[in-house]
Amino acid sequence: MRFAKDNPGKLKYGAPPGIYTQFAAEFFKVKTGTDILFVPYKGGAPAITDLLGGHIDMVFNPKSSLLAHFKEGKLKALSVTSERRWPELPDTPTMTEVGVTGFPTEVWFGLLAPQGTPSSIVEKLNHAVNDAVRSSEVRTSLAKLGIEGKTGTPQDFAVALADQARTWRAVVDATGVRGE
Repeated sequence: MRFAKDNPGKLKYGAPPGIYTQFAAEFFKVKTGTDILFVPYKGGAPAITDLLGGHIDMVFNPKSSLLAHFKEGKLKALSVTSERRWPELPDTPTMTEVGVTGFPTEVWFGLLAPQGTPSSIVEKLNHAVNDAVRSSEVRTSLAKLGIEGKTGTPQDFAVALADQARTWRAVVDATGVRGE
């Protein structure tokens, strides 16, 4: 952070516009009072390619897209946005540990159905997904990507979505970033 503060506008980060990776970087800038140039990309993979090639200085991408590069020593993790350190990178501090408090946590995914889908169908889908996520085969596949599979009810997911909506609304309000 010190380099970014001492050299406003010199560092560049890459992200597709209007998604988590840009929101996280812009929120970081607001929380740290730094001026880091946004370089838009059509996807996360091209941004990572340019990071590896030295054309940009940083990204805020999900663990699944970066973990192999960290393990191979091609990239250096400076901090993680999760509440806890990653088991795969136990020496890498969290944002809170480096003094950036209130940072939104990691990226997560969920399964959604159209409004009005009968509850019996939603329950059936929920049970099928939970069963799959509990299977050793799926857990092993997810773990290779650094992803922790979580299960729950549709009601749990609705609460999590509402919480995330409040969190990211605050980020949008603080940064002015808008989705595409």
